[in-house]
Amino acid sequence: MRRRGLSTALVALNLLCVFLGVSATVYNVGTSSLPNWMPPTGSVNYAEWAKNITLRVGDSLYFKYNPNSHNVMSVNSTSFANCDNENHLQEWDDGDTTVVIEAPGMYYFICGAPMHCQKNESFSINALPALESPPPAAPPNSTAPGTDSSSVAALRQPVVLNILILCFTMLIVSSLRV
Repeated sequence: MRRRGLSTALVALNLLCVFLGVSATVYNVGTSSLPNWMPPTGSVNYAEWAKNITLRVGDSLYFKYNPNSHNVMSVNSTSFANCDNENHLQEWDDGDTTVVIEAPGMYYFICGAPMHCQKNESFSINALPALESPPPAAPPNSTAPGTDSSSVAALRQPVVLNILILCFTMLIVSSLRV
């Protein structure tokens, strides 16, 4: 009977961890087709797409593209308005980029390939605070997170880790039943 209580507690704890981690959403930028980051055609309008997204801290933007002809750049509002790819905050060029949103505020993305931003391979999007907990306050005399000077980290979703934890727990539970 004691083993059953332990295995029930382990499963409940793991399910809680998984559900907390899954609360973040991964958005395929522009479209669900792959690749999804290229100069817009009649079917893709990144500015319109971004208007329909409720992005929150902890969510991710997924860019899939040909790294030989595209990249992803995080820029400030001035660089965004001018399609300036020289003063980017961060750049990715691996063809398979996941950008985790770490702070609330406006984010600006462009493709730095020649003339791609001018062809509207760009969008701005506002990130709202996470639902679970408020973001930490900025220290005094620092730039607030999410402002034009913030950088965006390219990290993988914690969902994968939570799934691995769940699998490990299920293995433990199954061994307790033997």
